[in-house]
Amino acid sequence: MGLYPDAPDAPDPQQTASAQTATNIGTSVANNVMGNVNQVTPDGNLTYTYTTQKWKDPLSGKEYDLQVPTATQTLSPEQLAIKNQTDGAELNMATLANTQSGKLNDLLGKPMDISKAPAAGNAGAIGLPQYQQFAGGPKLQSGLANYGNVTGSVANAGNIQTSLGNTGQVQTGLANAGNIQSQIANAGNLQRSVADSGNIQTSLGNAGDITRSYETDFSSDRQRVEDALMQRMNPQLDRDRAALETRLTNQGLQPGSEAYNRAIDEANRSASDARFGAILNAGQEQSRLAGLANQSASFQNSAQQQAYNQQLGSGQFANTAQAQQYAQNANNMQMGNAAQQQQFSQNQAQQQASNAAQQQQFGQNLAGGQFANQAQQQQFNNALQSGQFANAAQSQQHGQNLTAAQLANQAQQQKFSQGLAGAQFGNDALQQMYQNQNTSTAANNALADQGFNAQQSKFNLQNQQRAQYLNEQYAQRNQPINEIIGLMSGAQVNSPSFVPTQSNPMPTVDYAGLVQQDYANKMGAYNTQQANMQSMFGGMLGFGGQLASLSDKRAKKDIKKVGELKGHGLYEYSYRGKHNDGKRHIGVMAQEVEKKRPDAVSRRPDGLRQVNYGALFNAGKSK
Repeated sequence: MGLYPDAPDAPDPQQTASAQTATNIGTSVANNVMGNVNQVTPDGNLTYTYTTQKWKDPLSGKEYDLQVPTATQTLSPEQLAIKNQTDGAELNMATLANTQSGKLNDLLGKPMDISKAPAAGNAGAIGLPQYQQFAGGPKLQSGLANYGNVTGSVANAGNIQTSLGNTGQVQTGLANAGNIQSQIANAGNLQRSVADSGNIQTSLGNAGDITRSYETDFSSDRQRVEDALMQRMNPQLDRDRAALETRLTNQGLQPGSEAYNRAIDEANRSASDARFGAILNAGQEQSRLAGLANQSASFQNSAQQQAYNQQLGSGQFANTAQAQQYAQNANNMQMGNAAQQQQFSQNQAQQQASNAAQQQQFGQNLAGGQFANQAQQQQFNNALQSGQFANAAQSQQHGQNLTAAQLANQAQQQKFSQGLAGAQFGNDALQQMYQNQNTSTAANNALADQGFNAQQSKFNLQNQQRAQYLNEQYAQRNQPINEIIGLMSGAQVNSPSFVPTQSNPMPTVDYAGLVQQDYANKMGAYNTQQANMQSMFGGMLGFGGQLASLSDKRAKKDIKKVGELKGHGLYEYSYRGKHNDGKRHIGVMAQEVEKKRPDAVSRRPDGLRQVNYGALFNAGKSK
């Protein structure tokens, strides 16, 4: 045995199957004996007896004893007497039926006479209704005629005079008349804002959700109504069906005969009509519920709209009050500014008095300059008046052109509006005429359906009258036969009733599963041990580990041999000195390996030996 223990042996399938078969047979035999319980009742007894039968397992060749039960039923003396009396009565009834059957030779030898039966309905006499087809809708006017072009511009009224001729040089300077006082005392600060009168309400509260959809699927309510109607109607239909079948049998009609089938078919149609009526009533209930849901949604939306209008009115009232407060604040500010303006005017008057002398000097200088400029200004005014007169004439011409264009456009718009109104009136009249035609056609088709239904009713009534006559004839002929058949059928003796017994079956042991589970547990433990050993070995046996590892015996301590691998001893150890990492390792001794595989051993710079595990265990072979 090397480093790793051997894997557990797998279970023998043949032995496991043989053991499982023996377990199953033993359990089956025990359940068979436990389940067959002997019973003793007032009407009789039920007894189980067993016989042994050999069975050989074809896999293992082993024989097993199988217990085969036999059930024996014994009647009580009272039940046995009833059975004897019933057998005698059935014999007497059969004898009587044999005697009466001889009379059928004369009855069946006479053919049935149906010449006096009422005539059947003539299906060819029923004419199909002639429906009137809806005529195609009227062709509506979808376009309007061209009522002229719209005048989009006015005629050019001429150029506007934008400049005047040169009227000479204007005197732009005066002699210095002294400094003008340009400042006055501070009359106070002007009030430039009003007090905050509150926030303007710019939004409304939530008036509630608008109902955008409502329940339209009432199929469950329709089904509930339909089921209720069907539950109330089906028992009556079943009773009517049973009564009809009894009546037809009493009349001598046999299942499969034409008259019998016609009567059953008519009953089926009546039942189908009743069920269709129930389905229609259920559909009407569904429509009613959908209408109530629609009315509820409309009412909720009306209430939401009313709440929204009330909130809107409240917001407008609040904003009106805020505007009034703002106006009062503005009036107060204006009054304060007026007082400040009066103070400013008084300061200005004093300033003007001090500037009057300087202004008089300036006025004299200005008068001289103005006199020189008046002549130039008069000449300029004359040129300006001439230009303004020319521009006034051009502007008047433009206004006249614009008025004419507007008048033309108004006339074109009026003509278009009249044409549009006429087209709409004509289309409305055509649509109303089309609806009148459709209404008349639908009424005529309804009258045609009514006449067709009346013909069908008459046809069905004639067939029912003929079927009734034939059923009576068949009953008269079949009644003796039915009596003989009734004599030939007898009642059977009541069988004794046995109480159901509850057995406690024995569960089958899963022997094969237990064996397999035990093997899986051992294999799991083996795999865990293998994984632990691989972890301790440090992964050096694979190419993913360190190929060359320090393995000199001189660098190791606490050495303990734990097994062998490919002819090389494996040891558990710790490193000495600076190589000690505080862990236990598993590996080979370089001195031992060097004797067998010197190619896998090399020397380190410090003189210690190291082993190439990849070459030793993977690439190389043991010698």
